[in-house]
Amino acid sequence: MDSKPTLSRKKFQIKVKTIKLLFVLMALVILTMIVVHPQDPLWARDRDNYELYAKYGFGYFDQYFSQGGYLSVISNEPLFISINGLLGYIFTPDTVVLILVGVGYFVTNFVISRENDYSILPVLMYLLLPQTLKNNVMQTRQGLAVAWYLFFLTQNNRFFKSFRFFSVFIHTGSAILIVADIFRSCMRKFNFRKGQMVVSFAVLSMIIAKVVPTLSQFVGDRRADEYDFLADSGVSGLAWIFWLFFFVIFFVISESDQYSDISLLGIIFYLSTYFNFDLSGRAFEFFVPVILLSLFRQKGSWEKYVLIFILMMYAAMGWYQNGGITGWLATT
Repeated sequence: MDSKPTLSRKKFQIKVKTIKLLFVLMALVILTMIVVHPQDPLWARDRDNYELYAKYGFGYFDQYFSQGGYLSVISNEPLFISINGLLGYIFTPDTVVLILVGVGYFVTNFVISRENDYSILPVLMYLLLPQTLKNNVMQTRQGLAVAWYLFFLTQNNRFFKSFRFFSVFIHTGSAILIVADIFRSCMRKFNFRKGQMVVSFAVLSMIIAKVVPTLSQFVGDRRADEYDFLADSGVSGLAWIFWLFFFVIFFVISESDQYSDISLLGIIFYLSTYFNFDLSGRAFEFFVPVILLSLFRQKGSWEKYVLIFILMMYAAMGWYQNGGITGWLATT
């Protein structure tokens, strides 16, 4: 007697999910075109640098090998160079950049939405946050690395899931994501509690901040001479206060899964190194998409919606303080 209603309910659920999927795909196609299309020098000013990778492709391997041998090649994003080199055989350099921007933006948003039952809200939040938009509009390499990491992180097959570690060969900055990921797995394997895991990673984060300059020089990373890795004297501390507040609430409401744990470790890394490591904010940007994915997955407590609201206020304040999109891009 109950089989027909049950079957009908399942069909209805499948239909709703299909409609949501199609709606999200349509929205993502439109938003991806908006992100990819602009050719204004202010909006896409860094794309000329990325076009060089598509233009010279595998020639970068020779350059890095001459500077430091195989170690230098491995530490300077060989997967990103290879992707550009292969696409450069087929498309023009400017088209290659547009493809990478589009793929990075689309995949990241699709994964975040898929893990939240194809909700459009995380997609809109991703577009609103200055840090996440910047990663795709200007920092093509970082956006692609995050997309790669998230796509394979959410796979069920353990073999394919392990491919997420290769994101470091697209952008070496994603190494902090991988460190947090591996650290989380080790802590959970030995049954460490969430608080113990966070405190331990805070200590490790401060050690990492001290080691990175020396390590960058040793492996021949191309950015080793671009940064002094010291404290940024221009920081106001407002972002630190915001993320501390966010961290406390999120720590209380978050479930103990891989997304929440990695998010917590990312925030504690930022809080621990904010005042003595000038790349703490840049490294933290790798965690923001994971935080969004995790936040919208939390059960419907009022604290969750408070965090979403203050995140929206944080985004609005960021845009306002920097004079909107054009003003922010000009100062980034």
